[in-house]
Amino acid sequence: MTISGVILDKRSFDREDLDLSALKRPGISWTEYGHTETPLVNHRINNAEIVITNKVCLDAVAIASSQKLKLVLIAATGTDNVDLLACKKRGIVVCNTRNYATPAVAQHVFTLILNLTTNLVRYQRLVEKNQWQESDVFCLLGSVP
Repeated sequence: MTISGVILDKRSFDREDLDLSALKRPGISWTEYGHTETPLVNHRINNAEIVITNKVCLDAVAIASSQKLKLVLIAATGTDNVDLLACKKRGIVVCNTRNYATPAVAQHVFTLILNLTTNLVRYQRLVEKNQWQESDVFCLLGSVP
């Protein structure tokens, strides 16, 4: 018995730099689409038991159109693009990606803290306006609170 899987928008999360070999298992047949427009969703998931989506929406109508659907994998942390209630009513398991961006989020937080405490953006704007270069003391003392 072969399980049918569909990846609806692979291009939105994979630039051929991910190792997806764990998905390519005996007994699972995958159909991959780089992108799926909304009018094509129902047709593309019609016979699927597993659907992987990142940005493509799976609303109640789409979920109802796929009678074989058992598992929805969301290649993102958010779940707002999948009708979770419709999946629950049908007993369809939905899994999202967790914890994948933790280091990047921490880095971004510290970057914002440093930018805010040093007024980097305001200094950058003043430099772009040549105010640093044109200052008679060649600095921006008192220009940025």
